[in-house]
Amino acid sequence: EVLSGGFSLTKARAAGYRAETMRALNKTSFLMRQAGYSCSDMYSGGYTTEEILNAGYSTSELKSAGYVLCNLVRDHYTAVDLHYGGYTAGELKACGYTAQELYHGGYSAKECHSTSNFTPTNLLQGGYCDYDIIHAGYRCNELYFAHIDAKTIKNMNVYTNKQIMTSGFSAMELKNAGFSASEVRSAGFTAKDMKHGGFTLGEMVEVKLWLQEIP
Repeated sequence: EVLSGGFSLTKARAAGYRAETMRALNKTSFLMRQAGYSCSDMYSGGYTTEEILNAGYSTSELKSAGYVLCNLVRDHYTAVDLHYGGYTAGELKACGYTAQELYHGGYSAKECHSTSNFTPTNLLQGGYCDYDIIHAGYRCNELYFAHIDAKTIKNMNVYTNKQIMTSGFSAMELKNAGFSASEVRSAGFTAKDMKHGGFTLGEMVEVKLWLQEIP
């Protein structure tokens, strides 16, 4: 496009005219991009997110320029595009993206945990598996509240026995996970807890739960 005086947008950019000046002259973001103005130039010049998206800048260019995601982005880019562009799971969640969309967008459970407040339950509902979530860095009691069973957690060798046994699981759940009567007793469970959990009289006597303690 030719400006008044015979200058093209390309020449105007080369001459040092800022995007802010061009925007005041109502030059569209599409023409500005064709003329070689960068996404950062456009951001500094006051072009809106919608204008930038309509111009066809990439997600990585948007990220580098400092544009903050908004719900408008959902109409232009998928979670895959935004992941490739460097946006975090937390930024997408703030724009309304679901755990399922992030899962299909290639975000790991660890990324979801470290940059957003998605819970293990959210991630399970979004398609992430137990393995992914257990290795994501959540507290063990958060896994308990997400109904991931003690045996699965124990078998992953991520958490200590103490962390697992003090996360809210019952004596029965711990027994089914493979913990011994001695280990369960050491975690503070009573004789009554252990009896209801399925431990035999012989097992409890072996860990010095004397007969008068056993209901």
